[in-house]
Amino acid sequence: MYICNCNGITESEVRASLCRGVRVWDDVHAHYDCEPCCGQCEGEITQAIADHAQGCGTCAACPHTPANDDAEAAVLVAAE
Repeated sequence: MYICNCNGITESEVRASLCRGVRVWDDVHAHYDCEPCCGQCEGEITQAIADHAQGCGTCAACPHTPANDDAEAAVLVAAE
Protein backbone atom coordinates (compact mmCIF):
# COMPACT_ATOMS: atom_id res chain seq x y z
CA MET A 1 0.00 0.00 0.00
CA TYR A 2 1.23 3.48 -0.82
CA ILE A 3 1.83 5.81 2.12
CA CYS A 4 3.11 8.73 0.05
CA ASN A 5 1.22 8.93 -3.21
CA CYS A 6 3.18 11.95 -4.42
CA ASN A 7 6.50 10.09 -4.32
CA GLY A 8 5.30 6.50 -4.55
CA ILE A 9 6.65 5.46 -1.14
CA THR A 10 5.05 2.26 0.13
CA GLU A 11 4.38 1.03 3.64
CA SER A 12 7.16 -1.54 3.35
CA GLU A 13 9.59 1.13 2.16
CA VAL A 14 8.69 3.27 5.18
CA ARG A 15 9.38 0.30 7.49
CA ALA A 16 12.66 -0.43 5.69
CA SER A 17 13.85 3.15 6.14
CA LEU A 18 12.97 3.01 9.84
CA CYS A 19 14.99 -0.19 10.21
CA ARG A 20 17.90 1.70 8.67
CA GLY A 21 17.69 4.35 11.38
CA VAL A 22 15.41 7.05 9.95
CA ARG A 23 13.48 8.71 12.80
CA VAL A 24 11.85 11.84 11.29
CA TRP A 25 8.96 11.76 8.82
CA ASP A 26 10.52 13.88 6.11
CA ASP A 27 13.80 11.95 6.41
CA VAL A 28 11.87 8.94 5.08
CA HIS A 29 11.55 10.92 1.86
CA ALA A 30 15.21 11.93 1.90
CA HIS A 31 16.14 8.28 2.33
CA TYR A 32 14.55 7.69 -1.09
CA ASP A 33 16.02 10.86 -2.64
CA CYS A 34 12.78 12.82 -2.71
CA GLU A 35 11.01 15.55 -0.74
CA PRO A 36 7.56 15.73 0.86
CA CYS A 37 5.07 17.44 -1.42
CA CYS A 38 1.54 17.80 -0.07
CA GLY A 39 2.12 16.50 3.47
CA GLN A 40 -0.81 14.06 3.44
CA CYS A 41 1.54 11.22 4.40
CA GLU A 42 2.94 12.94 7.50
CA GLY A 43 0.41 11.40 9.89
CA GLU A 44 0.87 7.82 8.68
CA ILE A 45 4.65 8.07 8.61
CA THR A 46 4.71 9.69 12.05
CA GLN A 47 2.53 6.84 13.37
CA ALA A 48 4.84 4.27 11.76
CA ILE A 49 7.79 5.96 13.51
CA ALA A 50 5.98 5.82 16.86
CA ASP A 51 5.07 2.16 16.34
CA HIS A 52 8.63 1.34 15.33
CA ALA A 53 9.98 3.10 18.42
CA GLN A 54 8.18 0.46 20.47
CA GLY A 55 10.43 -2.09 18.76
CA CYS A 56 9.74 -4.03 15.63
CA GLY A 57 11.88 -6.90 16.91
CA THR A 58 13.63 -7.46 13.60
CA CYS A 59 16.28 -4.78 13.23
CA ALA A 60 19.31 -3.53 15.11
CA ALA A 61 17.94 0.04 15.18
CA CYS A 62 14.99 -0.95 17.36
CA PRO A 63 15.29 -0.06 21.03
CA HIS A 64 13.66 -3.28 22.23
CA THR A 65 15.09 -6.05 20.10
CA PRO A 66 16.39 -8.98 22.16
CA ALA A 67 19.98 -8.12 21.21
CA ASN A 68 19.62 -4.52 22.38
CA ASP A 69 17.85 -5.61 25.59
CA ASP A 70 20.73 -8.02 26.33
CA ALA A 71 23.32 -5.33 25.59
CA GLU A 72 21.56 -2.85 27.86
CA ALA A 73 21.37 -5.43 30.64
CA ALA A 74 25.10 -6.15 30.26
CA VAL A 75 25.91 -2.44 30.58
CA LEU A 76 23.77 -2.15 33.71
CA VAL A 77 25.45 -5.17 35.32
CA ALA A 78 28.91 -3.87 34.44
CA ALA A 79 28.08 -0.52 36.03
CA GLU A 80 27.20 -2.13 39.36
